[in-house]
Amino acid sequence: MQINPSEVTKILKEQIKKFGENAEVSEVGQVLSVGDGIARIYGLTNVQSGELVEFENGLKAIVLNLEEDNVGVVLLGPSKGIKEGDIVKRNSKKGEFYGCSNYPKCNFISKYRPVNKKCPECGYLMAKRTYRKKDVYECIKCKYREEV
Repeated sequence: MQINPSEVTKILKEQIKKFGENAEVSEVGQVLSVGDGIARIYGLTNVQSGELVEFENGLKAIVLNLEEDNVGVVLLGPSKGIKEGDIVKRNSKKGEFYGCSNYPKCNFISKYRPVNKKCPECGYLMAKRTYRKKDVYECIKCKYREEV
């Protein structure tokens, strides 16, 4: 079997052209320590206090303590599956979200402000938001929508 350099060059050029098309840029860090519902994370250099971060297992946490070489986060759930070396991802630059003040009995988290309205399908809270250029009420749990 002969290797044709022009074919190899063509394939490499196509792969280079497609490189990074579906790349997702996110800032990540690693767990230094965890205990009593608090974790120390190294590597989240651009995170701000109040932002939401997410662990590999899906557990979310709120950034509260910013130090020079690490950040302290409050876990929004049990720390059972979190260990030293786990990856933590910064979710957004703004990190704005709404949560229940009755945590841990209630683990409600949403990026939309809830309104005093119940979903007719599942009975959960609804939030007012813009969807396809229209104001709608949307269920935070089942995504049921109705126009305002």
